[in-house]
Amino acid sequence: MSGTSRRRLITLAALALLIAGLPVILRSSGNAYAQLLRRARTHADRAERTAAVARYREAARLRPRAPLPHLELAGVYRSWGRYDEALAAVSRAEQLGAEDAEVERLRVLIHAESAETAITDKLSHWKAVVEHGERLMKFEPDDREARQALARAYLGLREWQAAQTIYQELVRSDPSDEIARERLGALLLGEDP
Repeated sequence: MSGTSRRRLITLAALALLIAGLPVILRSSGNAYAQLLRRARTHADRAERTAAVARYREAARLRPRAPLPHLELAGVYRSWGRYDEALAAVSRAEQLGAEDAEVERLRVLIHAESAETAITDKLSHWKAVVEHGERLMKFEPDDREARQALARAYLGLREWQAAQTIYQELVRSDPSDEIARERLGALLLGEDP
């Protein structure tokens, strides 16, 4: 056998081994990713936020084009009250192709919570809730939590009629919603809820 033939045979054998082993490599990579996500969720459920963040970051490094770790990381930062980091994680997920509805929903909720807790700059957060909430309603018109945040944002912006319209819709769809009924009642009485 000539030297060229031997090299071709070795190259073909190495290629065959690589092809045969590729599913195993890919499967173990997928398992590691899924394990990291499970561990991160467990940490998040236990309010072990630092550990959850570390696991989500590992998962993101393992699958750099996947938006899911960033979306879930945003949820951890949101529960932690670290709203700027939550918004940054949402933006990264958006860049990686996360669904528009999920991105807008997270932005609505993050900005709403940020506005409720902000000492300054509440107005810009309420405006962001309205901006992202209106976009979200195009995708998910029945998202009750987002509709409540949107109505609250209109109150924060003193846009009484817009808030009243949404609270009326919320009460119509669920008459047991005490917060919506209370705020609608205040609006109908001409009071600042």
